[in-house]
Amino acid sequence: MKTIEQFLTSDWYKQVTAELVQLKPMVKFVEHASYESSMLMDSFRERKYVLEGFNGPAPTEEECVQWIMEQIAEDKDEIMSYVVARLAFSEHLDDDPDGEFADGEELDAGDRSEVVEVLGFTRSVIATLLSMIW
Repeated sequence: MKTIEQFLTSDWYKQVTAELVQLKPMVKFVEHASYESSMLMDSFRERKYVLEGFNGPAPTEEECVQWIMEQIAEDKDEIMSYVVARLAFSEHLDDDPDGEFADGEELDAGDRSEVVEVLGFTRSVIATLLSMIW
């Protein structure tokens, strides 16, 4: 697999997400969206810059796919446990406010978060969490 899009739609990754559903049957995935690949690649670029600075070359999609597959192969149980815990935490949030504000103080309309996905997780949830924390 040379691209993140190929990876996210591969049988291998579908099997990984199927295992997640077995661990957490209440997880519902939304249809695969075209924006997932670019957001995941951006996350990998940010991670590389934070860890190595701006002097090195940006990672290729193939390097990112290889890294994700290696991480899952090496630490699958720990990764799945972490993802399940994160999903459980997300389910328990009644409301995800934009921050703490004094009574009467509100954000401007343009500064409010916009809900992108409702009642589901994108299929890239495992890979995305890996790119952010692992």
